Amino acid sequence: MGIYKPNGALSWISINTQPLINPGQTKPYGVVSSFHDITKRRQAEEDLRESEAQLREAQQIARIGSWSIELSTNTLRWSDETYKIFEADPKQFDRSKTAFMAMIHPEDRDMVDKTFSDSLVNKFPFQVIHRILLPNQRVKFLQTQGIHYHDNNDQPLRSVGTVQDITERVIANQKIIASLREKEAMLKEIHHRVKNNLQIINSLLNLQSAHIKDPIVTAAFTETKNRVRSMSLLHETLYKSENFARIDLFSYVNSLCAHLCRSYGTNNKTKVLIDIAEIELDLEHTIPIGLIINELVSNALKYAFVDKDYGIINVKLMKSDDKLILIVSDNGKGLSKEVDFQHTLGLSLVSDLTSQLRGTIKLDNNNGTVFNISFPH
Repeated sequence: MGIYKPNGALSWISINTQPLINPGQTKPYGVVSSFHDITKRRQAEEDLRESEAQLREAQQIARIGSWSIELSTNTLRWSDETYKIFEADPKQFDRSKTAFMAMIHPEDRDMVDKTFSDSLVNKFPFQVIHRILLPNQRVKFLQTQGIHYHDNNDQPLRSVGTVQDITERVIANQKIIASLREKEAMLKEIHHRVKNNLQIINSLLNLQSAHIKDPIVTAAFTETKNRVRSMSLLHETLYKSENFARIDLFSYVNSLCAHLCRSYGTNNKTKVLIDIAEIELDLEHTIPIGLIINELVSNALKYAFVDKDYGIINVKLMKSDDKLILIVSDNGKGLSKEVDFQHTLGLSLVSDLTSQLRGTIKLDNNNGTVFNISFPH
């Protein structure tokens, strides 16, 4: 019973009463009572009830249930939320491991059983994502995890853990993955169409240039076709790629330089050495870099080895701290001092593209020609 102390505080006491009876008599002549202060015990019981209520609410909000299994009898104990997750009736459920395994999706049973058994044998916690198949054939995705307890003889006693309904999360992830695949397919188709359109433009330029006799105009057409081909090759590389976020720069630059050598008919007298570091670049950076390489390699093929039987061109892209460095060099006769960056179309284009990359150009013309272009990455 509860009593109030003089200070107004409520205390709880337990009263035990025993009758006092003389020998040979049945009627008590008095009673003896004992009083015990059970306030702390009562408070502990109240705290426990409140804690259990909060745990139930937390499990319900998070959709996380708790479970335990006595390994000697394979007897299960589930929290209220676990029953809700499995949509099982506590009064009818068998509460055995066999009954639990029967609810696992047939395709996941072996995997769940093996995960639990391996964890038990090796004495480490386990976590597994699996499906359950409800009586109405609905499927839920669950994440189950647990730990094991052993006795002093190292024999398994009990396993305890949690189970969480992650169906909504899994379905949302599946929708995201499906959407990404759809967008990747669309992006691949876009690259394919851009590549085809650029090839059509190149074909039209070929048809037009076939009727031109002026060598200066023909050379201008060749340069334009190579610039278009530079962009077409990039979209072709992306179309064949499995990952649009990662462009195979080496393959792209190698194909570009091989095309330029064929275009200028220098396959037998010029060797292009390519050294490309493993760097991830997006399309916004790769297009100008490809065009810069196109211009500088084209210039080298046209002018560097006029008086030589054989020449070497080096194309190198590397990372240094927070910058990328592109070096295009040759062992040819060097760039003429009369060359004007601003009034030579190819070099003017290189200058503009470098500015687009927020980079700088350094030219070394002492031993052949070396273009050193650095830009932030």
